[in-house]
Amino acid sequence: MRMYLVKSKSPKPTFLCRYLLHPELSFLLYAKKIMPSDSKTFYAYLAGAVDGDGYIVRDPSTSGAIMLSNMDRIWLEKIKGKLHSMGFHPTIHGGKRGKDFVLGLYRKREVLNLGRQLLRFMKYEPRKKKLARFLKEIEA
Repeated sequence: MRMYLVKSKSPKPTFLCRYLLHPELSFLLYAKKIMPSDSKTFYAYLAGAVDGDGYIVRDPSTSGAIMLSNMDRIWLEKIKGKLHSMGFHPTIHGGKRGKDFVLGLYRKREVLNLGRQLLRFMKYEPRKKKLARFLKEIEA
């Protein structure tokens, strides 16, 4: 096992801590720096992000949205750029007063297309079921 120094990204005073990380998991250190280039891998990557930091919103006045929340705006900008290159139109908002930034996809057709792709790769069952139910509702 290796020891890695990790800096806190919070706006509070920075501190260093040590983590023991198995070498097979070292790819996690670069998960936000390297964006997958092919679409299948990107959808799997994004499904993991939505599983962990995302949410699905059903709003009666709109078709709903798929959102990803994180304090790292640069990472969300990379995801936004990749989605844009694939024909989607996501937006980023928030980040005021220590709150997370939110990447959101709101256009019905795009929500359906992305939702179907993410559903293939999502692992967290409650969120996967919610997305499947959500997609059925907005398709009707």
